[in-house]
Amino acid sequence: MVDYTEGSGKQYHTGVGPSDIGKYVILPGDPKRCEKIAQHFENPRLVADVREYVTYTGTLCGQKVSVTSTGIGGPSASIAIDELSKCGAHTFIRVGTCGGMQENVLGGDVVIATGAVRMEGTSKEYAPIEYPAVANLDVTNALVAAAKTGKVVNIKKGQFLSPQAMGFAAQKIVDAGNNKVALTDRGTTFGYYDLIVDYRAIPEMQKFGFPVILDVTHSLQQPNSTEGVTGGMPQMIETIARAGVAAGVDGLFMETHQNPSVAKSDGANMLKLDLMENLLTRLAAIRETINRF
Repeated sequence: MVDYTEGSGKQYHTGVGPSDIGKYVILPGDPKRCEKIAQHFENPRLVADVREYVTYTGTLCGQKVSVTSTGIGGPSASIAIDELSKCGAHTFIRVGTCGGMQENVLGGDVVIATGAVRMEGTSKEYAPIEYPAVANLDVTNALVAAAKTGKVVNIKKGQFLSPQAMGFAAQKIVDAGNNKVALTDRGTTFGYYDLIVDYRAIPEMQKFGFPVILDVTHSLQQPNSTEGVTGGMPQMIETIARAGVAAGVDGLFMETHQNPSVAKSDGANMLKLDLMENLLTRLAAIRETINRF
């Protein structure tokens, strides 16, 4: 068999070796999500960046854990899992976003899948079509248990969802025995290329009795850009944040970076880090003034 890696000990497509990978691997599709996931690791490090396959490795609760992007579709996911398995990984958790057909599943819901319909084609090369695509029960049970830990659950309002509908999403968390909920507005779809913030959503969602956060920087994204990457309007960050504070929002979310132009993700709508302190000072002054009335 031809050794396409020429004795490097690294896998040809993903560029990883046995020492690079933990036994547990999180699999997002989008390479840009890997760095964000890795930020939750202890001592994360970038170990490979090849094609659609970006890999970070760190530790969680004392265990060596990795995150590897798979790109889009079954074939590229199959390549990633094959090569990661050869490096010693044995447990994979696919994370991402999806659509839904059930009316009771709302934007912002966390769905833990226990099975799948095999209509993608790739899996037929591994097992007969009659073989069920069922997730490992121990892994799904662990995910459900993690969802019930009582940690604060931040639910972002879908860009197409009304603020009134967020009450149903929050109730799902409460019904699971957790009333530590925050609701976040991150803009509403406006045409093909823009988002707008409807500040009426802040008091509307506050009626449910949970803190409401305004995601300032994501609200300024400009999706479907003709350049092929998501654009943004960072010059409007202070305007959106000021209006949110004036409307009585309970908290603000803002992405920042020392040099947004080289950020791995969302750089087009980030606030430059050296501008953050003065902005927060001005926003605090506005909040103090509002609270007098």
